[in-house]
Amino acid sequence: MDRDSLQQLLGDLPEDKPISVKTLRQEELDGYSLESLLLNLNGIERVPEPELESRERNVIKRSL
Repeated sequence: MDRDSLQQLLGDLPEDKPISVKTLRQEELDGYSLESLLLNLNGIERVPEPELESRERNVIKRSL
């Protein structure tokens, strides 16, 4: 499928808007840290995002 066909199927797309992030809470727990974020992805509604980061492996795991 080419780009023009895909755009016809999708219809009008929303304008590009900058993404903003607000940190609601940060906690240092046993072996990991927890951040509660609020993402503004489209300027209409905000999406909560919990983020876990292990201190041992320095690996970020996100949960929905």
